[in-house]
Amino acid sequence: MLVTTHLFSFSTFGVAALLGCLYALAHVVYRLYLSPLRNFPGPKLAAATLWYEFYYDVVRGGQYSFHIAKLHEAYGPVVRINPHEIHVQTPAFYDVLYSGARHRRNKWRWASGAFGVDLSTFGSELHEAHRMRRSAIAPFFSKARVRRLEPMVRERADAVVGRLRGFAATGDVMRLDHALTAYATDIITNYAFGLCHDRVNAPDFDAGFHSACLSGCQQVFLSRQFPFLMDIVKMIPGSWILKWSPAINSYFSMQRDIGRLITKICRQDRSEWPELEHPTFFHELLDSKLSESEKSIARLAQEGGSLLGAGTVTTSWTITTGVFYLLREPDVLRALKSELAATFPAEAAITDQKNLTGILEGLPYLSAVAQEMVRMGHGLVSRAARVAPDEDLAVPGTGFVIPRNTPISMTHLLLNRDPDLYDSPDRFQPERWIGDSRQAPLPPRQFGFSAGARACSGRDLAMAEILIIIATLFRTYGTREVRFEDDVGFLELWETDETDVECSVDAMVARPKTDSKGVRCKVHHW
Repeated sequence: MLVTTHLFSFSTFGVAALLGCLYALAHVVYRLYLSPLRNFPGPKLAAATLWYEFYYDVVRGGQYSFHIAKLHEAYGPVVRINPHEIHVQTPAFYDVLYSGARHRRNKWRWASGAFGVDLSTFGSELHEAHRMRRSAIAPFFSKARVRRLEPMVRERADAVVGRLRGFAATGDVMRLDHALTAYATDIITNYAFGLCHDRVNAPDFDAGFHSACLSGCQQVFLSRQFPFLMDIVKMIPGSWILKWSPAINSYFSMQRDIGRLITKICRQDRSEWPELEHPTFFHELLDSKLSESEKSIARLAQEGGSLLGAGTVTTSWTITTGVFYLLREPDVLRALKSELAATFPAEAAITDQKNLTGILEGLPYLSAVAQEMVRMGHGLVSRAARVAPDEDLAVPGTGFVIPRNTPISMTHLLLNRDPDLYDSPDRFQPERWIGDSRQAPLPPRQFGFSAGARACSGRDLAMAEILIIIATLFRTYGTREVRFEDDVGFLELWETDETDVECSVDAMVARPKTDSKGVRCKVHHW
């Protein structure tokens, strides 16, 4: 009887294993020979299984974007990069894929669901849901709203410069990337939530928050391959996670504060809202025309979480990259400081100016520097997949027509490095944005904020942050080589080179080499 039971168990296991193998084989056969994408060029292994992408992004750590560039060199401008998705490296196709509201473009759930914010505007899969949610948040990020809250941005820029004085006095090495993450975080949390933990003035700029944000970004590839992992993580008590990684306490503290804020606002008497000096992002949503189901605490929490992520690491890395190149390129820094000195005399503090953002936007060279910073910082590095449910999409100049309902992607990192779009794409050249006669007759295309109906909502706020911190910092500081009469001191890069800002890892945002010690400098006063 025991032998019979064992034989039955073995037989059952064997049948199950055989059926599993046949199922997997059927999938491979379909993907290679029957799929509507079967005739698109690309490696057969990538077309057969998602494990191909898993190897490059999970095992090798954020390397698939760079491998995709090699695939385009081998297979041409249109490549099938996994069983379901086509990647395109044809700039003329950009506005076709990332089109305006007249053309429906959904997100691909497999890719966007990895963030765990499906209910947010950023994570909305369907075109209609995104349009509805975006219309509710758009007023909060309008240029007029940004100008109204500009004094807060100016104050944070002054706080960063204040920290420079402290580092000059002690001679300690300063982590610029940590300082600028603190700057961006203080601004987005204050602007959107009315919360400021003053990370700029924390002893180490609250480095744990910086690390936690990057760690979260790097886990996206794993949760994309195994979607159930995100659900498991959400069920783990926060206290357990803190014991496992105490460094992320600051991040969880901010999440708890946002949760408490949402609950508090939901319980407030709405008659009191018009008297608020600084209505938050959540006041805006709760007072919108969205349905009550769209105003649930769970959805508001996801909106807040996605906003926190989007407004922190991308902006701070863009500024960090730009500051590095300004300190390394004396001719660029000299031209920038000359423009700032001519606009703001020594006796007039930049941050005392009214409508400062408007003034700075009118400075040609500073604006060009900001545009080049956005290009070199890349924004979201990873490819952004879209699905066109109503139309087949033709890729100009290739003869390929991609069938509707196919996930199609392009990658900002690869576009920003395209020598057909940018002369010497790896060089920091602000002149390319101001019609230098040595460049193309028109400024090149800016990809950093994406385009179309799903373009970055916070572009005006991000540009204000960039312009104000760069102007405030470099009006009074230079380098050992570039010194103006009324400079109070200079910054000196410390054991930092281009590999510390060059994107070597796709972690959704640009990351340098894995053994980088960050962008560091010393501050000296004359």
